[in-house]
Amino acid sequence: MKRNLILLLGLLICNSAFAQDIKRVFCEATIDDLDGNSITVRIDYGQKEQKDNLLVDKDGEKMYFYSKAGVLNYMSSLGWQIMEMDTVESRKTRNGGTNLYVTSEEPQKITVLYYKDVTSEDEMLNGIITKGTYKKYKKKK
Repeated sequence: MKRNLILLLGLLICNSAFAQDIKRVFCEATIDDLDGNSITVRIDYGQKEQKDNLLVDKDGEKMYFYSKAGVLNYMSSLGWQIMEMDTVESRKTRNGGTNLYVTSEEPQKITVLYYKDVTSEDEMLNGIITKGTYKKYKKKK
């Protein structure tokens, strides 16, 4: 009995030594349909600087997607899961009044709130490069 208790205690100690703190993180992707053929994405994961949050590739070039589904599949491949999705329609007032109408010339935007369970900030940012993070990375080199 004493031997089993010591063995069980040893297993619990070993298990807790390997346990990692997992936390849930969030990001918001704003999908801009520029002209029906070129889609860009802006990423907000709570960074202080929002000015350069356009998604870029490893060379710092703007990433373009052919469809909104392409964006969703890309984020899914990085381990992000959709929490909420919302369409933002461009609206203008008519004659300064309160009547609103959608203008077909304006591009459509979709915002998607994603979540991911991670053990580190590096894991959170894996695969997500914004223009701002790319500039910071280039300065360090």
